[in-house]
Order: sequence, then C-alpha cells, then structure tokens
Amino acid sequence: MVIIRKKRKEDTPDDRWQGRPVLSKMVSGAVIVVPIVLSIVAATITAHLLPRPRTTVSLAGWWAAVLVVPTGVLFASDRLARRALPLAVLLKMTMVFPDRAPKRLAVVRKSGSTRDLARRVEEARTHGIEDEPVGAAEKILR
Repeated sequence: MVIIRKKRKEDTPDDRWQGRPVLSKMVSGAVIVVPIVLSIVAATITAHLLPRPRTTVSLAGWWAAVLVVPTGVLFASDRLARRALPLAVLLKMTMVFPDRAPKRLAVVRKSGSTRDLARRVEEARTHGIEDEPVGAAEKILR
C-alpha cells in the first residue's frame, strides 16, 4: 500500500527524496553503455597483445580469442552493471519519510539480491508468515 502525503510547511529537505530523473537516466544509460565499451576495449587489447597469425589454424585461434575474451568481459561487466538498476529506480522516486531520509545508496546496498530475497521468502514460509510483502516477493522471483 502506498500512502501519499501532501507537502507540509514543517517538511525539511532531510525527510524527503527529491526525484532526479536525469541522473536516473544517466545511470540506466551507463548500465547499457559501460559493458559494451569495456567489451570493445577488451577486443582491441586482445587483438593487439596476441601475435599476428601466419597460418589458417592460428588465424582461427586468433579470431576465437578476439571473440571469446570480449564476450566474457561483456557478460561479467553486464552482470555487475545491472546491480546499479535499483539505484536508477530510486533516483526516479520522490518520497517523504517520517524521519530523516536514508541515503539512496544505503538503501540499494541493503536491498540485496534475488538470492537474498528468496532466502527471506523461505524464512517467512517456515515461520508461517503470509502477508503482502511475502506475496509480492514471491511474484518477483517467479
């Protein structure tokens, strides 16, 4: 359930998050662009570090290395970059807190991963807790 509250005179900047849509788009764009750029850099470095092939077999090996290394870099960096997506979502949000607003990076660090979420759902099931957040978490994991 989301409760919407109008801004009051006594609200201070410390108890609200202002939406930052431009910064959110920059983070989302970086999640896409950074792995691609790192992959291109890895391909260039691999191509320059390996000796030039002289035979057909060595040419095939050279191309395999030039394609496999950047692909590995792409997958690894993409996996790491996607961890910034919750931050992009939080940057879009404008929220009011009853007390001092937490830092967005701290919220992202505490949010954990899908493995952590699955562990929490399993704990809730073993303790017999069936409430709205547990149901929402189950839907996210499916």
